[in-house]
Amino acid sequence: MRALQRIALALAGFCLFVCMLSGIVHSRVTSAAMLLSGFNQFADTSLMGVPASAYPDYAAVIADYMTGRRADLRVTAADGTERPGFSEKECLHMADVRGLVRGLNAARFVSGGLALLIIGAYWLRRRSGAREATLRALLRGMAAGACALVCLALAAVIWGLCDFDSLFVAFHRLVFSNQLWLLNPREHLLIMLMPTPFFTWYAGQLLLSCAPVLALALALMVGTAKIARKDRKKRNDPK
Repeated sequence: MRALQRIALALAGFCLFVCMLSGIVHSRVTSAAMLLSGFNQFADTSLMGVPASAYPDYAAVIADYMTGRRADLRVTAADGTERPGFSEKECLHMADVRGLVRGLNAARFVSGGLALLIIGAYWLRRRSGAREATLRALLRGMAAGACALVCLALAAVIWGLCDFDSLFVAFHRLVFSNQLWLLNPREHLLIMLMPTPFFTWYAGQLLLSCAPVLALALALMVGTAKIARKDRKKRNDPK
């Protein structure tokens, strides 16, 4: 029973941090300002005849499409009329991306709800007068979940630093069930707006945004380890 409780509390801790991270990532990937910053730094759309002055419109359209505020990817032309912003293949891929973003938003609420459910159930089942012991158990569970998340994040960061291209390909093969993401950089505007350097920069920006949560996870792990050492010292030295 205790082993199951430890696993459940570790899961709650993991879910709690996933909730925070998914919320941050969702807010960043749906940010028109962040997209525009990347376009201005890395996009080269000269082959398609799209000027840099059109980048704000493309950034806003993509961001609104990702959040569901608009149903298509039509952009406003110079004469004020709306036209398709991307090819059919690109639109199909962006529909897949929007589904992924929606899944990310759902993961925020599901993981947060599951964490609260587990923590609440454990707290309600605590023994009378065992408040301190319950809090320590919760803290250990949070730390275990944080440790799992930090290990996964560290593995992803190391992989990305060593070979970002292989990480990029592996990610797309994992989350997409088709090959619509394989675009031609000389034919498709989407990849002209977001070439590989754009995604390298984007990944760095996401990591910076998530750094406070990862730092909190590390602090929780260190703090829990110190408390455990003090407890062992007290048991070994009752004086």
